[in-house]
Order: sequence, then C-alpha cells, then structure tokens
Amino acid sequence: MDQTIGVPTTKFIETSKAFRKHVPEEVHEWYLGQHVKPTSQPSYDAFQYYTRLSGRIHGRNLVVDVDIGSNMWRLMNLSSTDSVNEWMGYHSKKLLHQEIGTISNITVPQETLIANGTFTLPKSSDPQYKEWKTLYIPELEIFVTDMKKFLTEYKYEPFLRVFSQQNFNTSKSAKQQGEKSMPENWSQEPHDREIMRMAAFGAGRGKLTMCVREYEHYMGDEAASYVFGGISQTELVPFAIIAALRQRYTETQKRGT
Repeated sequence: MDQTIGVPTTKFIETSKAFRKHVPEEVHEWYLGQHVKPTSQPSYDAFQYYTRLSGRIHGRNLVVDVDIGSNMWRLMNLSSTDSVNEWMGYHSKKLLHQEIGTISNITVPQETLIANGTFTLPKSSDPQYKEWKTLYIPELEIFVTDMKKFLTEYKYEPFLRVFSQQNFNTSKSAKQQGEKSMPENWSQEPHDREIMRMAAFGAGRGKLTMCVREYEHYMGDEAASYVFGGISQTELVPFAIIAALRQRYTETQKRGT
C-alpha cells in the first residue's frame, strides 16, 4: 500500500505481485475521506463523524470506517464503487475548479456489514504503558507496535510493525507452541506473525507506504482453478486505523519532528 504523491494521506496505490506467471499483477486505488452523518437528536452514537478507507479487492467494493473518537471500526461490502468517498478524499482536495470534477455523477451504494469492533490505545496514566507503545484490535487479535512514536515523531515512521495473534494460545509461551517470541524491540528480521510493516526506509514525513503480507486465493474448488494473490480484507482494518490516526495527528499539528 503506497500513498500517492501530491495528495497528502488520502489516496493509496495497492500493487499485488503475481504469484504465478499466468496471473497478472493487480493495481488498486484506495481513498481516505472524512464524513459527517449526525443523528436527528444530539447523542454520543458512534460513526457520526468518521474516516473511511474505500477500494476494491478481487472485484469486491470494500470500505473500512474508523471512528477515532469512539475507538471503533467497521468493515463493509458495497454494492458499487464509493464515488462519494473518492471525491471527499481525493478530488475535493484539488486546487483548480476544473480538477475537482462534478458532484452530479456521485451515487450512494448500499452497505452490507461484514465485521466491526474496537481498537484500544494504552492509557498514558498506566505506568505499564508509559511509552504508549501498542494499538490493539481485539476482535481481529491484531496489534500495532510503537504507535505513539509513529504518530508523534516523523523519524520513527519506518519502524511501525503489525502482528496477528490469531490461533495463538496466550496461556503458553511461543517456544512451547513452536514459534518465535514476539519482538519487544524493533528488528529488521521478519516474523511469521508479522502481517504489515512500514516501508518508508527513513524517508517518511510525506508518504504512508506499507508492505503487506499477501495470500493466494483460488476461484473454484480445485488447485487448477484460477488463482489470484493480494491482501486479505481483515488487513485493511489496521491499515485504515493507522492512516486515519496519522491523518488526524497531521491535521491537528500534533506530529513532531
């Protein structure tokens, strides 16, 4: 997932490598837009103001909504391309009127919920999490390391890593389960449970570029059926949360040097 140059933190290019010679490389565009949908009466209901990541995976129109104020997310399938979010996240950011495009062509697709949940940030008052290191998505058993440094200091952007704990028995050690221990500090060495990491290589500050673990999928019941590669839909969730928080910290000028 690579941020497009020229529009800060709102358009990303996903390039999936070809797993086999007869499978072409796929390129997808993803958009990050902000939306306001207030309730008819004043309330604290979630998703009245949220950030949406939208795009396509293998012919499916998917979105991830992130409500930063409520620490909630939802993953949904859409009946068509989300042209509203594309306009909000990308075309509306253009400077010249002729570049912005028309709003009349925008349609609102139907939404079908796939999954939803929360994400937790350690409280700074807790001495165990003095460095506010980890963002956790309990429903997916995914955690993001060194989140505070990533958000507040540009120089730490290249060191963000995302891990999955699915099917891991927390009552036993990693060694007992035949696995490597989770790294306490950053390392360039890969880990079997690492699903995503930053690829800024020390030159962050303007782009959000991440390497994502890809998987093979089969279209059919036999191995000889059409095969395609790419990221899984659940991996969109941590990426959307990271992108939304990074954008919010940039807009509110909370990002340091």
